Amino acid sequence: MPHVCHAHGCETPVPESLVMCRAHWFKVPKRLRDAIWSEYRRGQEFDKRPSSRYLAVLVPLAALDEHV
Repeated sequence: MPHVCHAHGCETPVPESLVMCRAHWFKVPKRLRDAIWSEYRRGQEFDKRPSSRYLAVLVPLAALDEHV
């Protein structure tokens, strides 16, 4: 099963290192995008061990998801 954009209802395939497709990602405020990238650790998508800080910074995406 391919990894897809995490925006509600979007089925666009994206690399495992990305959270959303380009169209949805650039609807996220830049400050939040920057925070997500700052907590991303290369390879976490393969070892399935993201940090608690990375997971925490993703939480606001759930609130935005209905508007993205």
